[in-house]
Amino acid sequence: VRSMERLLEHPWIEKRGGREGLEVLEVCGGAGFGGVALAKLLQSRGTKVGLTVTDLRPEALEQARRLGARELGAEPETMVLDAREGHRLKRKFDIALLYGLSTPHFDPWELVELLASVAEALKDEGSSSSRKPTGGTGSSS
Repeated sequence: VRSMERLLEHPWIEKRGGREGLEVLEVCGGAGFGGVALAKLLQSRGTKVGLTVTDLRPEALEQARRLGARELGAEPETMVLDAREGHRLKRKFDIALLYGLSTPHFDPWELVELLASVAEALKDEGSSSSRKPTGGTGSSS
């Protein structure tokens, strides 16, 4: 949660966080820990959040639905989707989040494809963030 709190201090989010709502896309979301934490913090600041979590593993997305229902009061939208195919969502998001240690699963070319696809899924004024979880030592990433 601390890394998400630091993310909320980013000027882009501070500027847009008070608006009517934000659409968040979590790529390689697994069980949805990053997206649900970000959505919960945004909601606590009065921002309406639409959360979509994508992953290749249906069982992980089921966990994301349960976590979202418990923590947010509603299930996030979930989709089985290759991270390099985010542009096929035919929707635009305010924030794209790649949280955790997913990048080692992609070779350098695939990572470029992933980032380009995510960029296509962002609104013109959207923002993306890639975070890895931090340990209990207070180190930042």
